[in-house]
Amino acid sequence: MTPSPSPSPRAFLTDFGLAKCVATGSKLTRTGEALGTPAYMSPEQARGEGSALTPASDVWSLGCVLFEMLAGRPPFEGATPAALIAAVLTRRLPEIRGFRSDVPRPIERVLAVTLQKRDRVRYRDSGALRDDLDRVLRGEPPRARLPRSPWRRATLDAAALALLGVAAWAAVAPGRPPVLPAVRGEPVPLPVAEERAARAARLRASDPAGAARLLAEALGEDPSRQEWHLERGLLLWAAGGNTAAREEWERIPAEHPAHEAASLYLGLEQFFGAPDRGRRLDALGPHLAAVAAGGGPGAPLARAGLAILEEDWRGARELLREERRWEASLLRAYIESVDPAGDDARAQREYTAALSAGIPFAWVHSNRGVIRSRFGDLPAAIADFDAALALRPGFADALHNRGRTRQKLGDTLGALEDLDAALKSDPELADAYGSRGISRAAAGDLVGALRDLDEAVRRRPEDATLRNDRGVARLRSADLAGAIEDLDKAIGLAPDRTVFRGNRGMARHALGDVAGAIEDLTAAVRGHPGESGFRGALGFALRQAGEWSRAAEALREFLRLAPDDPMAGEVRSALAECEARARDAAAAPR
Repeated sequence: MTPSPSPSPRAFLTDFGLAKCVATGSKLTRTGEALGTPAYMSPEQARGEGSALTPASDVWSLGCVLFEMLAGRPPFEGATPAALIAAVLTRRLPEIRGFRSDVPRPIERVLAVTLQKRDRVRYRDSGALRDDLDRVLRGEPPRARLPRSPWRRATLDAAALALLGVAAWAAVAPGRPPVLPAVRGEPVPLPVAEERAARAARLRASDPAGAARLLAEALGEDPSRQEWHLERGLLLWAAGGNTAAREEWERIPAEHPAHEAASLYLGLEQFFGAPDRGRRLDALGPHLAAVAAGGGPGAPLARAGLAILEEDWRGARELLREERRWEASLLRAYIESVDPAGDDARAQREYTAALSAGIPFAWVHSNRGVIRSRFGDLPAAIADFDAALALRPGFADALHNRGRTRQKLGDTLGALEDLDAALKSDPELADAYGSRGISRAAAGDLVGALRDLDEAVRRRPEDATLRNDRGVARLRSADLAGAIEDLDKAIGLAPDRTVFRGNRGMARHALGDVAGAIEDLTAAVRGHPGESGFRGALGFALRQAGEWSRAAEALREFLRLAPDDPMAGEVRSALAECEARARDAAAAPR
């Protein structure tokens, strides 16, 4: 007999793997273990207070789920289990309306009460939480009130901060029982190493370099704390110390639970740091293969990394589909950046998700700024480059990208200032020579522009964009043969870039090759219908060839696209002539 369907939706609890019977006090887990998913663990659970767990701890976890349903991410995040539990213990609850401005204020209050650090000021149990949610759904205000004195980081138990290296790591190394000082009553002074690690946790999001220095001091006091090596490597990587980051991760012994994460980070750093694919294959393969074979939490990410090395973009995306860690966001952003069918908008979202983990990677800000600049969101791009440079002064890539963006904004002097600084920081940055050449040309310094572009092409002779840029500069300096040579090379390297065809069309027209100019400019207009310059040049070339009707059409379109262009007067005069000639030709006897 088939049972009749339930008259209303019902939820069933099916997994008692981490349960504790509150009524009887019996424990289904071992005493002292901080077990559970760190993103949903209450502060008292994260501290390992097994005897203090009450239904209010479950209320906290329900609040985390509700927050994630509304915001699309848990309320607290961290790069490692240790950092995540430190965030649960030390950070303020993010404002839900910062993620969803449409969340009603009563729901915001319910969340704030549900996720109070002190269990005694939360809802006493899930029934009380349910009752307040029912009131909100009926349009009534919730009964719960926030405590008068807001929770402040300054009054946090010192012992809770010590858990950066004790109970937090027990979550991933349960064989090592945490030894905790008392966590009730007056704060207990921390040992020097833990105090410095706690200060590093507070600085993590605003000053990764300073946090890394504090962790170095903590490790000087207690060099056995391998989880601090793991965290310090991340902080150094965020601030641009890639070599020092690798050294930190390589110090972690293979038998330590942090080793898997260290191997994964060694692989990730090579993804974004190695200058060519060959080096990435050599450096990444062993690290990622070891993590994938280990079957730990990082195994799906490692398998995705191996798929990326094989340029199996579809397989890598599938492996990462259910992964919500910030490391997965970085890999997804990498895929969208290098896959020929990648999506820049998706890459931007993934970089944003990675930054939300709490470590402000300078190079992630710079990469996201490049995408924003490409989309035309120039002020947001500048803000990202500024953030990258605040975290990593003298960062050549960020200086170069900010200089290019300033040039797009018409700030040629600011662009030259940034590009000079980029090349002072990294004289090998070929792209920066090319960008400075463009800015020098915009400033009227064609001699300096050609000198920079010559240097850029010397360093990267097979770069189509650099060849095109030098060809344009040569065209402006009346070196027409040199311009054609560079533009021929650029088109040979990138035949689909019709903008290069348009530039060559202008050079051909200047050389008197009207038929070649019309051919190139027609292709450029087809590929870039909104580019007024190519329309105007095509109109003048067609006029010279006596194709009056086509010339008039191109010149009219130029005026529609750029009515206030300085050339508009000359174009109107040419258009009047072409229209008159076209009428005469139409009226002439055949």
